[in-house]
Parts: sequence; C-alpha cells; structure tokens
Amino acid sequence: MMKKLFLILSLAALSIISFAQGPRQAGPSDWGNFKRYEQANAELTQAPLVVLMGDSITDYWYNDDPDFFTKNNFAGRGIAGQTASQMLVRFKQDVINLHPKAVAIMAGTNDICQHMMGQAYYPDQTILDNIKAMCELAEDAGIKVLLCSITPCAHYMAIPEQDAGSRIVEMNRKLKDYADSEKNITYVDYHTPLADAQLGLPAHGTYDGIHPAVNLYDDMERILTASIKKVLKVKTDFYTLPADEAQARKLKSDEQRRASGQPMTFEDMVERVKAMFQGGGMRTPAAPAPAPVQANPRSQLYAGAAKVDITPDVKDLPASSQGILDHCFVRVIAFGNGTTKAAFVTFDAGNANAQVAQYVDEHAAAELGIPEGNIIYNGTHTHSGSAVRGEELTNRVWGAVKQAVANMVPAKVGYGEGVCYLNVKRDLFDPERGTWWEGPDYDGKSDKTVAVIYFEGLDGKPIATYFNYAMHAVITGNTDKVSADFPGEAETYIESRYGPDFVASFASGAAGDQNPIYFQQTFDLRDIRIADYAARGEDISNSMPPGGQGLDRTKPEVQRLLGEQERMIQSYGQILGEEVKYVIMMMRRFETDVTLKCARKVVTVPGRRQLNGGSRAGYAGQYEDGPDVQIGLSLIMLDDIPVCGVASEVYNPIAVELKQKSPYARTMMTTVTYGFGARGGGYMPDDESYGAEVFEVLGSRYKQGYAQSAVVNGLLDMIHDATH
Repeated sequence: MMKKLFLILSLAALSIISFAQGPRQAGPSDWGNFKRYEQANAELTQAPLVVLMGDSITDYWYNDDPDFFTKNNFAGRGIAGQTASQMLVRFKQDVINLHPKAVAIMAGTNDICQHMMGQAYYPDQTILDNIKAMCELAEDAGIKVLLCSITPCAHYMAIPEQDAGSRIVEMNRKLKDYADSEKNITYVDYHTPLADAQLGLPAHGTYDGIHPAVNLYDDMERILTASIKKVLKVKTDFYTLPADEAQARKLKSDEQRRASGQPMTFEDMVERVKAMFQGGGMRTPAAPAPAPVQANPRSQLYAGAAKVDITPDVKDLPASSQGILDHCFVRVIAFGNGTTKAAFVTFDAGNANAQVAQYVDEHAAAELGIPEGNIIYNGTHTHSGSAVRGEELTNRVWGAVKQAVANMVPAKVGYGEGVCYLNVKRDLFDPERGTWWEGPDYDGKSDKTVAVIYFEGLDGKPIATYFNYAMHAVITGNTDKVSADFPGEAETYIESRYGPDFVASFASGAAGDQNPIYFQQTFDLRDIRIADYAARGEDISNSMPPGGQGLDRTKPEVQRLLGEQERMIQSYGQILGEEVKYVIMMMRRFETDVTLKCARKVVTVPGRRQLNGGSRAGYAGQYEDGPDVQIGLSLIMLDDIPVCGVASEVYNPIAVELKQKSPYARTMMTTVTYGFGARGGGYMPDDESYGAEVFEVLGSRYKQGYAQSAVVNGLLDMIHDATH
C-alpha cells in the first residue's frame, strides 16, 4: 500500500513542461511516450536479461553500439529528453512487463537541467523519490536493480553559465547512499572514472558536453557489464565494443560531423543553441564559466615508492609480548610534477611517529626538494604494532623516503571508489543490559566506501596505491603479538598481485566509531576475562585491562579464540584487498599532467575536562571547561583529488559531511595523521554522538559543537585556497 501511495504522489507532482537534451518523441497526449517502445515490446520473443532504462544517454547508446544490446540480450529503453517522472510512468510497460533478470536505471540529468533553468520544479528529493519508486517497483517484481550514476556534465548547453557539475556530484552521492542502504540495489558508478577535473565529460569523448561519444560508451559498457556479472553471478563474459574499434568509430564520426558542419565541441553546441533560441522564450546563454585558476602549473606527473621493515627483533620485545605474528613496515609514495614534490608516509603503527616526521620534514626540504608541509604522515592505527626505536627508526624511514624519491619515473594517476561491508558502528545501546557498550550497531551510520589512488608508470608498470577505508585495526589486540592487523594483511596481499616493487599503503579513514563487523572472538575473550577476574574478586566489566592482560592462555577455549583472531586478519585483508584490486582494474581515466598543491593548518577549538572519569562506558559524564584543543589539518591536492589529513580519531559522519560539501567528488579523509605539534583532544565525536555514553565520547577533550565544524570548514577552506 505504501509503495502504491508513493507512486501516486510521484505522479501527482508531474509537470507537463518538458525541456529535452534530445528531441521530443511524442506530443502532449502521450506525455510518458508509451508509444515509443510499444511495438518493440510486443515483438520480443524472449525476456531480455537486462533492461537499460534511461534518457537520451541510454537512447543514443544503442545507435552507437547496437551489438552491445543484441549480442548480450539487453533491451535499451531510453527516451531522449525524459525525466525520472516520465520514466516512472512507463516503467511497468517498458521494464516490468518484459520480465528481465535485472534493470539498469540511469535518470536525473534532464530533471536537474529543467530545475536549473526554472522550467520545472525538480529538487533533489523529488528526483530521488521518483528513482526510488522505480527501484521499489522492480524489487516487488523480483528484478535486480543496478542504480547508475548520472554521467558527468560540467555545464548544460542551454545554460552554460551555471555549474551543473557540482549539482550532479551531490545527486550521485544521494543515489549511492540510497543504493548502499538497500540490500538488493547495486550502485554503478560511471561518474568517477569518466569525469574530468571540471566534473564534466572529457573533451575527447563528447561533442556537446552531455552525451558520451562512442569511445566513452565503450568505457561504460565495461563498467556496467562488470556490475551485471557480480549481481547476476554470470560467469561468461559479455560482449563489449573492442577499444580499437571504438576509437575507429570515433574518428569516423569526427570526419562525418566536420564534413556536415555539425558542432564538434561544447562551445560549438552553445553557439548553435544560442542561434536557435535567440529572441525566443529560452534565456540567452552566457559564455561558459571559466574553470577555477589553479594555484600552480599543470605538468608531467612523476611517482616512485619504497617500503622498509620496522619490526623489532624478538629479543627487544617487552616481557608481556607473545612474539611476532607478522611484520610492520613504513611505506612511502613520493610524487611530483616538475614544480614541486609531495609524499604519503604510512606507518604500520597506532600513529605516525612525531619525532621521525619532524626529522624527515626538515631533511626532505633541504635535500630532496619536498617542501615542509608537503608530506602526509599517517598510522594504519593497528593496536598491535611495534617498531624499532629512536635513531634506528628515523634512519630506516628516512632511507625509504630517499629511495621512493630516487625511484620516481614519469607516471599517470587514477582514482576510483569501491565498497566493502566489513565495518560497523561500534557505539551501541543494549536494551537488555540497559546501558551503552562497545558492540555492533547494525543500524548505525557507517560509510562503506573504499577510496583508491593508483599510480602507474607510462610504461604500464604498476608503482603504488594509496587506499582509504574506515575501520579500526583492533582484531589482534588480545593476542599480545606484534601485528600490522588487517591493514598490513591487505597491503601485502595487494602488493603480491602487482610485483615485488609495488607499494600498497593503507590510509585509516574516519574510523573513530567503526569496528570490524565480525568481532565475536574479542567479545568472547572479554567475557572470559571478566569471569576469571570476578572469580578472584575483581570487577573489570567496565574497565578492561590492555591487550590480552590477564587471559589464561593455557585454556583450550582461549587458545582457539586467539587462533581465530590470527586467521581473521588474513580474511579481512584478503577481502579488502580484493576490492582495491577490483577498483584498480576498473579504472579507465588517468591523468599524466597534474597540478599539485599542499598545505597544513592548525585550528583551535574549546576544550573540556572530565570530572568523573575512570570507567569505560555506561554513565553520564560530568565536565568543566578545559584548555583549548588544537587540531592539525593537512592537505595534498593532487590534481582534482583532495587528500585531507586530520590528527585525531575522527567519527565517521564528520568525513561524510566533508565529502558531501567538498566541490571535488574525489575527496578523502585520512585520520590519525601527524599533527605537527598540535595538542589534539583524543577521539573526535560528531555533534550528534555526544549523547552516547561510550568511552570514546566520555574521554574526548573536545567540547561539543565545535570540532566537527572546525575540521570540515577548515579543510574546505584549505581546498578552496589550493585551487583558487
């Protein structure tokens, strides 16, 4: 009943005004254009495997590569100019009644254009509601849903003075969030691999800035079929247009358009539209808005990488240690553009070592041409890491940095995003216990994004990847063995795929409130410890000793659970590593000429001092005003990829807000970074989470209402300053 009401409300809101990015296909008497595919539907002799529902971008796809549809048993049901509401009214006829296994829905670009022009009222929520209605109808019919992003478009030809790119990025975020929240909907990202630095289609792959040319349709075919294979669990390969054939067709199309005087570029199309509508009802387009002026020049990218083992000898471990489970490394990725250089330095450790960072900063500026402030140092935040100490650690890290710079070669860089369902919000109110504790909140906010930067030599040799995911590295904490935990397993697993010289660096995302979802061994070991201590007359239920202190390791049950923890990091590392490898495999767009701008800043916010601390969770904190707290922020702006560093353990919603508000779709936040002397405040809860009586919130020295906005706005200001 609710879904029927949703559909009725959506239809009631429809407008009869329809501006199309392609030609109109029917008159007012057939507003939804049911006639367009009426005969084609009737002539089908078998159910299509997949229906592609969309607007002109889907409609023209068939014209450019009909074999993609016929050879794969796909049915194209795109209609030029249609909005999501028009697709919704014909969804039953053109999708459900065909009984496909799956539907690929791509809608929204015409809605956004009409709304920006003032010709129709299509706010984001209305667009999203209409798309949701199609998804729900498909799910009710047992049809798998592939929800496709809106393809890039920096400016619409009829209103080139307005910024469409940012609006599309924001709409795609909402589509992805919706898809991620639904078990049976898969998000298909065309935008990230296709978009250029201005959030539009690249000039070599479009004639009007809106519709892909055949060479970009070829990229879209590979992206879509990869998702179809995963969703439908199809083992055979689908037909896609060979890359050389796609390029040949593009060149032939160029020749034909030049010969016939058709527009060849977005600017040509703007002039054509201006001529068509001059003096009419449509506003006269202004000149396209200039792209933001970069603060430094664009030139050839160079990149190199190196790593060094920092694991201490067994004889140097403390008496409480149970030995070495796996080794810890420092990994370095250095890059530059002939004008300046920068680097990522990642420690398999709880945090970046401040003394080492200070030394490297000073010497890299003096000897390697890396300005102070151009390196982001981060820890993977393993709770089981250990390293050689003092001068030995400094020498090893400095040697790796020098080696990475020495290894720099002409390169290209790509960016992509995947998803991984291994993390879960860990602040939980348990109604059975009547209190807060550290447990899996399956309904809590949790960003599943895996963000990947990948460097490759111009000779095709893989160099390095810097990948970001939000999950605490706490699986092996009870073992009391040296371990890089799941980040180290993921790093080495990825490196084994690309060769001995390849470096894979894990960047801890905003994981302050994120645990591994499969964490039962730790909970079971906690209960065993509580019972053992209680038998001795001690209550540790709300104040657990560190690591595995107090565990009776002679018990078979304890041995089994600890052994499972050791195996779990391999499972986590392999699954996360597989997603990183998949994202790299699906990258289609790379930049060889890049801009590079870096910055650091310290922001200061009010602090607080807890008056009744001592327990881990389950009580109301009492506070007084404390000293101000400093937060170290850092930025490496690698072309259109802002890598933002925060020297704190940040709650997940803060990073989500930053990504939502950033003008750049490829924004990532790395946490537990080097704070260059700033006195941090420990865990940084988002403003909403201050009511949770959990140890992270109770012990935080950040006063509520200040840190989240200071970090988000501070980083947005840094991004703006770096690009203007």
